Amino acid sequence: MASAASAPIVPTTDARSRTASPAGFEACGASTPPFDRWPSLRALDVRLSIDDFGTGYSSLAYLHRLPVHEMKIDQSFIRGLISDETSGAIVRAAVDLGHKLKLAVVAEGIEDEATWQRARADKIDYGQGYYLSRPVPAAEVTAWLTASPGPARAAA
Repeated sequence: MASAASAPIVPTTDARSRTASPAGFEACGASTPPFDRWPSLRALDVRLSIDDFGTGYSSLAYLHRLPVHEMKIDQSFIRGLISDETSGAIVRAAVDLGHKLKLAVVAEGIEDEATWQRARADKIDYGQGYYLSRPVPAAEVTAWLTASPGPARAAA
């Protein structure tokens, strides 16, 4: 993920977890997410995210019930950030809500410079998407971090 607020970007070293759909929990033998275990994960410094915020099973109830650190705004809203007034309004409202709840806000699906610049202007904390970086194999992360800066790591 890239920070919209500052550069250079250095990845966190802590573990992360994110919410998933009920189908994912059912595949693990659980009918509902193990919410009762999340406070102990947070105590271990596992950063908790609500993934795909605004769609499917990612609801306002999760923000209320879960001890999360961040919310990731679904790419379906980020794609329309510039071209669709409604998507833009939803994104800005989600950013405001996240910040009022003291959560970091991540924009999923940053695919071009214009969207990245708009996300930064809308005070989104972090971004992820192909414009910022294609997926990097773990063995290549160090080389990627020390290479010349791309948009994700360039000075603001």
